[in-house]
Amino acid sequence: MSIVVGEHCKVFTGKKDVNQAIPNGRNKFYSCSPTPAYSNDAIYEGKAILVAGNGSFTGRTIFVDEAFDLYQRTYALTPLSKDDPALFLIYAGLQSDFQNDLHTKLHGSAIPYIVYGDLADFSIEVNLEYEKCCKQISLLLNEILRNKTEIDELTALEGVITSSISSR
Repeated sequence: MSIVVGEHCKVFTGKKDVNQAIPNGRNKFYSCSPTPAYSNDAIYEGKAILVAGNGSFTGRTIFVDEAFDLYQRTYALTPLSKDDPALFLIYAGLQSDFQNDLHTKLHGSAIPYIVYGDLADFSIEVNLEYEKCCKQISLLLNEILRNKTEIDELTALEGVITSSISSR
């Protein structure tokens, strides 16, 4: 059995240029860079797979569960059905099979990039072992997201404490 990304996910990009990021926005603004910027807008809120669409980090894939904004060459894969466990399988497939085949999907010579069809048409072969792993992948990703949120909150608190101490 195979899972085709476009049959389980809406695939879209953002509309903004990277220079539209703002320093202290409410939401993360994901681009093709490994470090997110910020924006006051949100293009989507919830679980999503984000894939860098061009540049030196083309194909870099992360899983998020938050409100976020996107750069025009960063792809978001969001579940068509909120209860579809395929999102976790797709993430696992993008982290392994897609990365292994990425060199065959790259377009462009000076600046590498991928296109909509590279993601929407990507299929993952699923066997019984893959399906058994789905629940474990889901648990792990949820724990990673909780840890990431805690780290972000602690980092923000560190800034508040540091400025409070330095103003004394």
